[in-house]
Amino acid sequence: MSKRGDVNNDNKLGTYDVTYILSYLDALSGYTLDSDGLQRADVNNDNNVTQDDANYLLSHIAEVSGFETIDTIAEPVAE
Repeated sequence: MSKRGDVNNDNKLGTYDVTYILSYLDALSGYTLDSDGLQRADVNNDNNVTQDDANYLLSHIAEVSGFETIDTIAEPVAE
C-alpha cells in the first residue's frame, strides 16, 4: 500500500520526497510521476501536485503544528 507523501515509494517520508516533488514541478530530467506517483505526491489531497504539497510534507517532517496528519490513499474497491 502506498502512502501519500512517499513519492519515491521507499516506505519513509523524508526530504528526498520533498526534493522529488520540487524537481518534478521544475520538469527536471529523470523526475517523472505515473498515476500512482501523482497520488503519492498530492500530499495535501487537493487533486493537484503543486509547491503546496512540498511545503506541507516538509512541515509534516519538521513536526510543525497543524501538519501532523497526512491523509491515506484509498485502496480501489474490487468489483
